Amino acid sequence: MKSSDFAKGDLVECVVVAHRHYGPNARTVAGGVPGFIDSMDVSDDPADRDWPPVGRRLACLVLGDTKDGRLRLSCRPRDVELGRSVADVVATVAAWRTVCDAEDEVVVGEFLLTADAGPTLRWALRHPAGAWRTRAEAMVERGPEGLPLCPVGGERPCG
Repeated sequence: MKSSDFAKGDLVECVVVAHRHYGPNARTVAGGVPGFIDSMDVSDDPADRDWPPVGRRLACLVLGDTKDGRLRLSCRPRDVELGRSVADVVATVAAWRTVCDAEDEVVVGEFLLTADAGPTLRWALRHPAGAWRTRAEAMVERGPEGLPLCPVGGERPCG
């Protein structure tokens, strides 16, 4: 296998094989394809430099690949959860960008009725700050009652 066999948004199981100044190096369990996780893509919260430990298996979301054949990966829980929750991460994030830029509330209303609205808003609400989180908070505030934001039994809004 090689990095080009994976698509952006694929979920892959990886093993951490080393730590570098920019973040962990990993290999896919299936096929042994090398990859790296930028330190900004390791966790939703600040993490120790040597986390996750060498030998740890973890789920990662493919962000792309490099010219030298390595996978760019994220093991942030919010990214992995989005990858598990929607059929097409790339299309979902593209739709989210469109909704965030939309001035027309009809576009927002249509988005809120989609199956991907709940997982996308949960993902956006877990961003530490910025325009995407602010936009998600506003949508939750105005959104229809029963918007599926939270895990079963969770409180509204989640984040």
